[in-house]
Order: sequence, then structure tokens, then C-alpha cells
Amino acid sequence: MTLGIAQLIAAYVVLTAVLAGLNIFSTLSWLMKALLLVAASAAYLVLYFAFPPLLGWPSSDDLPKRFGLIALYVQEPDRITGARGNVFFWVTDKTGNSVVPRAYRLDYEPELHARAKEARAKLQKNVPQVGEAVSGDELDLKKMGKPGEERQGAKSHKYTVKFFDAAPEAPPSKTAEMPAPTGDDAPPPPAP
Repeated sequence: MTLGIAQLIAAYVVLTAVLAGLNIFSTLSWLMKALLLVAASAAYLVLYFAFPPLLGWPSSDDLPKRFGLIALYVQEPDRITGARGNVFFWVTDKTGNSVVPRAYRLDYEPELHARAKEARAKLQKNVPQVGEAVSGDELDLKKMGKPGEERQGAKSHKYTVKFFDAAPEAPPSKTAEMPAPTGDDAPPPPAP
């Protein structure tokens, strides 16, 4: 049985109530009793905000600069409810040594949706995809100083994400030692 966030917070509330009951009959000063109750109450607030990343919910942290794309899901904006759209990525970081996949969430943008749709189609055809995330600040620095370019109404995108076909894995080296043949595969001994 796995406890949900609501059950864990309820457990902290019960513990805080027990602490409050024990505080009534303890010989501690009222200042110490109040501090203990505030600390216990703060513990379940900290728990509430600390658990979602541990449960595997998508992170709003920065995407890795270079990543291997495992899967993605696009949630388009809903005009009726006013819900903003999201693009969810499941990726592995190619810049570090970690191969553990992690989920990320980016705000919906039509350009990102189009690129994500192409990458998903290639993934479905078993063509591995690699992505690169370039932050908006880096893009703006590349544009600076170009003559004749006006930046009226420039959008402030957090990222520009591009996808590429992953390079195929290298075949095994031909110079590597081959195992010695045994049994029926062994060549006949040389003639004297």
C-alpha cells in the first residue's frame, strides 16, 4: 500500500495534535511549547512541497543542454477552461554521467509543439532522438550586434529546443581480440 500526499500530511497533523496534547501536561516553558508546535506545523508544510519532486512529477528545472529523448507528451492549451498547455519530456542527460531518465515540463509554444511532433514521429519509427536546449539569454547574445536587425516585440522564450537524429552507436572494433575457435570451428592443424 502506497500512501498519498494527503495521508502523509494527515499523519503529520495527528502527530502535531499529539504533541499539542503532551505540551499541555509538560513542564516546559510556554515559549518552548509554542516553538515545538510551530516547528511541527511547519514540518507538514515542508513535506507537502518536498514530496512532488520525489514522486516523479515533472520538474520545472532547466533542461540539460544536451539530452537523449525517451518520450514526450504535448498537452495543448484549452481555450474553454483557460488552462495553459504544457510539453512534457522524459529525457536522459547527455552532458553528465547520469543515465537515469527524468521528467521535465515546459510551457506550451506552437513552435515547440511542431518540433516535438516531428521528434515523436521519428521515435515511433525507432530513430533515436537527441535534443539540445538553448536558453533565451544565449539566443539573445547571438543576435546582438547584427546590423539591420530590429528586435521589436521580441518574445522572451525560456528555451529553444531542437531535436536531431542520434548518431548510430559505433560497431565493435575489428582490431579487438577474437576468441579462439573451439570444437568443430577449430581449423585443422598445419601439415608437417
